[in-house]
Amino acid sequence: MRGKSCLGAVMTTAAVTVGFATSANADQEFGWSHTWTYIQGPIFDDFHATYSGTGGTIDRVVLTLDTAGGGIISPNFNTIDIEWPDTWVMPGDSFTYTFNTAFSPVQFEGGTITKQGQVIGFVEIDGTVRAATGAPIGFFEHSFVPAPGAAILLLAAGVTARRRRSV
Repeated sequence: MRGKSCLGAVMTTAAVTVGFATSANADQEFGWSHTWTYIQGPIFDDFHATYSGTGGTIDRVVLTLDTAGGGIISPNFNTIDIEWPDTWVMPGDSFTYTFNTAFSPVQFEGGTITKQGQVIGFVEIDGTVRAATGAPIGFFEHSFVPAPGAAILLLAAGVTARRRRSV
């Protein structure tokens, strides 16, 4: 079991701030917002979403809603990764992030959820989560829409509610 700490919250804010300050490109002008609500499925601590149409330019990523609390978000070319080091994401939790790209249109292509480093589900574009066998094991409701640039939402990256993880 990992407990919560004030240092984790400081590191979360620092990671978002440093990532923003070192990777923002002035030429990126298309803003996007993706909201996820986990309806049912196994608990997880890591989420990966892959997008097409970005040209590898995902930038200015900000986690604006995180009901599980303590999520750390980072871009990686065409992928957005969110890790919850101190808690689990459970059915009923929601998270929203914004990001910018230099190109449009952008489309969500799929993703994965992991638990303690192991892939436990593949997220399809309709929100269905499937096991490696192809059997459905969960579901997300989600909406992906154009949004104002993520840079002005940097202050919203601080998480106020945190839930303690238990195994």
